[in-house]
Amino acid sequence: MRANDIHITKYDGEQVLYDRHKLVRSLRRSGADKAYIEQILPQIECKIFDGITSKKLHQIAFRVLKKSKRKEAAAKYNLKAGIMMLGPSGYPFEMFVGKLLEHRNYKVKVGQVCEGKYVNHEVDVVAENRKECILVECKYRNKSTEKVSVQVPMYIRSRFEDIEIKWQEQSQYRDKIFRGWIVTNTKFSEDAEAYGKGVGLRLIGWAYPQHQSLQYLIEKYHLYP
Repeated sequence: MRANDIHITKYDGEQVLYDRHKLVRSLRRSGADKAYIEQILPQIECKIFDGITSKKLHQIAFRVLKKSKRKEAAAKYNLKAGIMMLGPSGYPFEMFVGKLLEHRNYKVKVGQVCEGKYVNHEVDVVAENRKECILVECKYRNKSTEKVSVQVPMYIRSRFEDIEIKWQEQSQYRDKIFRGWIVTNTKFSEDAEAYGKGVGLRLIGWAYPQHQSLQYLIEKYHLYP
């Protein structure tokens, strides 16, 4: 069977035609050069079959990269799967997000109970430097198809505002800029993204926003799980 006749079954069950160019792009993003990709493509394509899942195709490509001893390229290619393996609980993901902020020179605390103006709140990550205080809510999902809905940033905003009001009464926080973040390993709904932009919450998803996404930050700081 020709590669052009092969259908790939996506995570949501939809079937699409195999796209060699898409596979090449993903291999390029892992750091593999053009000559090496041309070398390993036949090794990957000879193992795929009609109806193969996108997950299985990913595993095949990863094994070929790993076998080649190009460890950094293999790590980059398998990055999303590696993040999904942090589950099933959300705590390892919170620790991971904390490490990302530490690499940006913030002092980080994970799993904090923070006093608000009216009630106490559990905050996944609190990060501070001389100018800023960042309150982070981590939303870990065990399925890559699950999206964070608009109700999440609407609820989180009210919690963060309650903490900000209380903390700005204290001298050590009075001159600091407060920022609220929500970080997920999957995606946000369109309404969630629009709401976050509108109210000034920073939303970070796997591929959102384009140049400050979770994937981008992991690769920038080489913090592969």
